Amino acid sequence: MRNTSSLLILALTIFPTTAFALAELDDARERLIDSALDRVKQRTQKTDPPDKDLIGTKWWVAYRRSSDPTLKTLLDNVEWFKIAKEESGFFRFEYPNGRPGGGITREGFEKLVKDKVFVPYDPAAEIAEEIRKEKAQVRNEEAKATAAAKKAHDSRIARIKAKQWPLPIEQTVIERKVQIGMTAEQVTMAWGKPSRINRSVGRWGEHEQWVYGSTYLYFENGILDSLVGE
Repeated sequence: MRNTSSLLILALTIFPTTAFALAELDDARERLIDSALDRVKQRTQKTDPPDKDLIGTKWWVAYRRSSDPTLKTLLDNVEWFKIAKEESGFFRFEYPNGRPGGGITREGFEKLVKDKVFVPYDPAAEIAEEIRKEKAQVRNEEAKATAAAKKAHDSRIARIKAKQWPLPIEQTVIERKVQIGMTAEQVTMAWGKPSRINRSVGRWGEHEQWVYGSTYLYFENGILDSLVGE
């Protein structure tokens, strides 16, 4: 089974016209992951001050939010702790594996909760889960884009073959190329509509100049007679 990267490479190889759309999905991936981090940060801003009964509750530490250089020393650099007991307004902590830890005043604890240094969930786990969901969504969008590109490609090929043009012309149109002697319809199916058409009519017939960026195609009575440019 191909992975997502292989599918993207396949899509870009077989369906070059969708390169821009799939590139936008790559940019979207970064925006979605950034939004996941933002939503987690917004959650921490909604953390209420602790309830009175906090004994036995588990808290995680966001050290990067603290300006206190002694906090890591106070907490023995642990990722989380439980409040084991309260003695005269002073919380005693319990570290992982049941190790007895340090402590802090209720007032100090509440301040750290308000500052989002102590949070009642694992920030890393929540971020990882959000990113997992966002990546799944991106993979789903990539699959949809690839399927849509294939459907559009197959539909275009079917329309071209339905014209029953000579095989060399048919293959040229499929490859999105043009050549002298093609009709206006064949050129349009190969390159799409021009940005501008300049027409003139005289005794010699109808003359048209089709403009594609810096490339100019010249038609005489509906047949491609010459081209100038890249």
